[in-house]
Amino acid sequence: MKPIIFSTPMVQAILEGRKSMTRRVVKPSIIENHPGWHWESDIKAKHVFAPYQPGDVLWVRETWAKREWSKGRYYYKATPELGWCNREGDRWRPSIFMPREAARIFLRVKAVRAERVQEITEADALDEGYPNYTSIVEYERGDARGWFMNYWDELNAKRGYTWAMNPWVWAVYIEKGERQ
Repeated sequence: MKPIIFSTPMVQAILEGRKSMTRRVVKPSIIENHPGWHWESDIKAKHVFAPYQPGDVLWVRETWAKREWSKGRYYYKATPELGWCNREGDRWRPSIFMPREAARIFLRVKAVRAERVQEITEADALDEGYPNYTSIVEYERGDARGWFMNYWDELNAKRGYTWAMNPWVWAVYIEKGERQ
């Protein structure tokens, strides 16, 4: 079982049944450690191994909180509850620090493929968790692919993997599973 981090909107998409796919950057360090390898040919030849394989079970790390006085109960930013308030000491904790015991969402990997991020299709962008807004006025383009392009940069540009750079990604097909 492996952890995987999702943003709050993508956790909501999983819970609502709108997300059945995720894309993760193929890390350059994998190739840099192997002299003579070339990005495109070696990825297509599958000389670079995806971090997730079909059949893997992933536990979702998300923004969370735990109140000391709540008898070990966990709270999740993606599904705020009336019981949550900003009492002294209450604070959201980053997903990276979420312990396995706090996980409530488990995913099974169905398939994995390598591609450039800009190769995403309209259907794949819908599977990435396209919001079910009644109006998509806030995005430059009103289609799922346009939404994905904007959301990709929101999450990845500061890490140096912009849409315009068209990085290699792992396209991971997932399905919601049961608690392990």
